[in-house]
Amino acid sequence: MTEKSLFIVKPDAVSRNLVGEVVSRFEKKGFKLLKLKMFTFTQAQAENFYGVHKDKPFFGELTSFITSGPVVAAIIEGNNAIATTRIMIGATKSFEADPGSIRGDFGLGFSENIIHASDSQESFDHESKVAFEWYDLQIRQPIVAVLGHVDSGKTSLLDRIRGTGVQGREAGGITQHIGASFLPSDTIKEMCGPLYKKLEQSEHKVPGLLVIDTPGHADFGGEVERVLGMADGVIILTDAAEGPMPQTKFVLGKALAQGLK
Repeated sequence: MTEKSLFIVKPDAVSRNLVGEVVSRFEKKGFKLLKLKMFTFTQAQAENFYGVHKDKPFFGELTSFITSGPVVAAIIEGNNAIATTRIMIGATKSFEADPGSIRGDFGLGFSENIIHASDSQESFDHESKVAFEWYDLQIRQPIVAVLGHVDSGKTSLLDRIRGTGVQGREAGGITQHIGASFLPSDTIKEMCGPLYKKLEQSEHKVPGLLVIDTPGHADFGGEVERVLGMADGVIILTDAAEGPMPQTKFVLGKALAQGLK
């Protein structure tokens, strides 16, 4: 029976440069490697991942160790993948694992036991979702475009997003800035985590993001139409004190005409 299984090369094995050795054993066995990802568990992820053990006395030890350094998670596919993987990794207590198993050959500890693997279909479903939380999201680098005059507040915000220092170099904190910048995907994840979780459960696609600051110039319609033509969506910034300006309404009209949200 063809099925999928998850294994995680733990921090001790990663630090000892055993990732290639461990992964190669599954490939040599004949399993197909579907997904591979290096990351570091957050405390929340670890507690979720090991949730089935939350009432056990060793729960804290498990979460503390798995968050102590980078891990490598893999999803493999093959005949009786779950049961076969469990045999290949060996007993939980590495010092009791049979020679020839991964833990038997490379481990000596309990929590520090080289590798974790799902022990049932239920655990695979849960653990793979935690370990590969963002893996299937198809994220196109969003675009942040700013047109015309940018005051110091907006410039500072752009500097923060892009890691630049434009605002500090401008006299009086005012800059005439026309251009575009990429908003890093990690920044989007950090700022919009709950939204991403909802998207993850739907189509796994995140649209491009275009931010337009409407300037005080009357003759900028051509530039707006050009940048709107690249956008999947648009956020229009307005002055909270003064409210929508004529230029704001102009941009909104163009955006609606192009079917942007």
